[in-house]
Amino acid sequence: TVLMRPDEAVEKPVDKPTGEKEEDDPGAGEDLDPRVESTLMELNSATDLINEKETLLEAVKKQFSTQMEKTHSGLRAMRKKCGPKTIAKARPYYDLSFAAYKSQYDIQRASQFYERASHSLKAAKRVIKSIESRLEQGENFDEHLQAELNRASEGMMDAELRIKKTELYIGQRTKAFQEANDKIKTFFKKNKRTVVKARPYFEFRVKQDRELRIIKVKLLDTEKDVTTAKNRVAAALKQLETISEEIHAKREARKKEQTAHGEEPATTGAAAATGDEHNAQNKIKEHIAAAGAALEAYSKKRQDDDMEKMAGMTIDDHSTGDEGDDEDGESDHENDSELDMSTFMQEYGHARLGEEASGADEDESLAKEIDQQDAGSP
Repeated sequence: TVLMRPDEAVEKPVDKPTGEKEEDDPGAGEDLDPRVESTLMELNSATDLINEKETLLEAVKKQFSTQMEKTHSGLRAMRKKCGPKTIAKARPYYDLSFAAYKSQYDIQRASQFYERASHSLKAAKRVIKSIESRLEQGENFDEHLQAELNRASEGMMDAELRIKKTELYIGQRTKAFQEANDKIKTFFKKNKRTVVKARPYFEFRVKQDRELRIIKVKLLDTEKDVTTAKNRVAAALKQLETISEEIHAKREARKKEQTAHGEEPATTGAAAATGDEHNAQNKIKEHIAAAGAALEAYSKKRQDDDMEKMAGMTIDDHSTGDEGDDEDGESDHENDSELDMSTFMQEYGHARLGEEASGADEDESLAKEIDQQDAGSP
């Protein structure tokens, strides 16, 4: 569905035959409101952007669907190669490895919070020491100095509290890491062959998850672009309506003024010219409104179709299906050592963790976790 540009919907005025006399139009000398042209340009630009982003969105959704199908078929092949029973038996090792990696990752992030809080504490103490020094030198303790001291004291207490909570959080995550690591080593010693044999399956799954995540981010960004363009169309349409109302109000005021001075209202020719202007503006507004409604309906229908189409396409790596029984063939990683697996699990944990949260969002999430700690507990 292609959305028509507003300028394509406006009928061009018909030129009058040469020599035809036009009646005087009191409003004919008026300059066209410059906002009309700029608003129409904005409408055209937003309409073009909607068409462009809708086309891109369709392509990205198709790419996501193709990648999902590829993932499903690949997982079925891997389950058949590694054996569903082997995968199920090895799963605790990979889940524990991810838990250990997540704890280690949380410790690293919390350490950065601890450093920032320590810097804030040192800075607050320096300010307090400076104020004390100034007072010793005879400076008056006025309201400005009092406010400065209060801010520094509050900053110091806040930093001390954050340090205590962060220390507690790091201690808890360190304990969780050690417990998970001990379980990993014990499990690997007892089930080395099973763990190594299932490795290709988990490698493939993490790789596909990462590729799907990249496409999903692109899809969400494109959907935001479409929404932004739609909002631009709505805002421009609202602006046109406002301009039209203002023009109408001015003409009504002019008619009342002419009547008050005993002048005749606008002639038939003037009325016709005014009517043409109104008709042009009304056609623009009607077209944009209709196009916007059509676009909304079309987008909703496509969204419903996509949801229905992808409803059964989530990755379910617990399914055993009818891939067959486990085979006793030798794995490509059969001779992997515990050190080799440890290196691989670092990569596995990093890939599985992904980059779903970053920057300010990730910091805010960690800050909430740390803030839930009871700094007064032993």
